[in-house]
Amino acid sequence: MATDRVTFFRACALVFILSVKAVAAIADSFEGRVVKVSDGDTITVLTQGERRKVRLGGIDAPEKDQPFGRKSREYLASMVAGKNVIIQFDKTDRYGRIIGKILVDNRDANLEQVKAGMAHWYEFYKADQSKTDQRAYRDAEHQARSASIGLWSDPHPIDPYDWRRGKRNASENTSTPAPEGCDGKTYCSEMASCAEATFYLEHCGMTRLDGDGDGTPCEKLCR
Repeated sequence: MATDRVTFFRACALVFILSVKAVAAIADSFEGRVVKVSDGDTITVLTQGERRKVRLGGIDAPEKDQPFGRKSREYLASMVAGKNVIIQFDKTDRYGRIIGKILVDNRDANLEQVKAGMAHWYEFYKADQSKTDQRAYRDAEHQARSASIGLWSDPHPIDPYDWRRGKRNASENTSTPAPEGCDGKTYCSEMASCAEATFYLEHCGMTRLDGDGDGTPCEKLCR
């Protein structure tokens, strides 16, 4: 009898956990109409009479006063402005904005921004993405760069993170040759060790490796 009771309670616990997960999955998505496109990675959605600001996750678009900032906003607006969309999310940022994926016309608008060269893949926050999305966004940026489309048509594109910090990417300064040992690596995924990542941050100006600005690059390597 005791064994039966234990089995019963375990089954009840499993049902409860699955129910909680199902509710959570529903709570992490909502539908609404896009009523404003602020820039290439921020929109406002009207849902159930409430306006909610959404920051597109997994990407970083040029700022409005940055080269390609206006085009990035216009491209996003052409996809979502005035349309009903589905927002999938699991977090908010320090400004209270929802960080999410925008689904419109059966497309991932975030990914489309990267494909069109209208946004960078935000590799620093890749842990917030599924492995499938990581690969898709990484490959999309690589293809856009290789094809020199969108912001990648600029021979010296500036990372939005660097722009916000008031700094220019080291590769922009064509009058000064790159320091010895700086061979063009720009992402944490390209670094073989913490020492290499630190070298690129300190000597090659790759500030995108230190997304939170704490002086430590590629936290997963430099734990």
